[in-house]
Amino acid sequence: MPRIGASIVVREHRFGPDLVRVTMLDPEYPTDLLRTQCAALGSLLGSSVRGLEVAVNQVGSNPDQSFVMASFAVDGLMDLQTGRVQLEPLIQAFAGAPEPFSLDSMSINLEGMRPGEGVIRSFYGEHLAIAALATDQPPGLEYRVWLRTQDPRKLKVPVPGAPASTQAESPAPQPISLVHLGLLAGGSILVAALVYFAASRKPRGSAQPDREER
Repeated sequence: MPRIGASIVVREHRFGPDLVRVTMLDPEYPTDLLRTQCAALGSLLGSSVRGLEVAVNQVGSNPDQSFVMASFAVDGLMDLQTGRVQLEPLIQAFAGAPEPFSLDSMSINLEGMRPGEGVIRSFYGEHLAIAALATDQPPGLEYRVWLRTQDPRKLKVPVPGAPASTQAESPAPQPISLVHLGLLAGGSILVAALVYFAASRKPRGSAQPDREER
């Protein structure tokens, strides 16, 4: 199974834009590239990116446990009241990086999002695979995403309830079930998870399996 290469956490601000934190687990990930990708997300959403900060953070004294992190605010990523989530722009924005920095998997955590009829539970297509888990500490959803191409134009996420003719891939998305997992976000839980993933990073160039075991 591919190791998670990036952790993305989205939190809806009650009186403003969505707050986003992106963590690249490769300590050599270029900060300029990450800045460009964050700006690309804003362009895909039709929103300006505000307050963008990018930095290399180190856990303890071990330089191998360093992470490149970005934080910013942007409009239109998710709506907790309607359950709407813009997964496709998120995935497209951080795909397509040049080797050796391209991602084959990522974790997207949506704080406060609850399961509903409009939420994708799982999707397996030619270019993209998605699996969702409900979380309870804090409440939200975590999406695990596996990329089978680095061409952002091919990374299409189906829209629940849309006509079959408008969907880029098949099968159709399914409603989420109530499965609970500790969320890889926030405070010491996030730090512990990042340390774990850093310690178990896959060597660059390793093969990606066709499908996650379920």
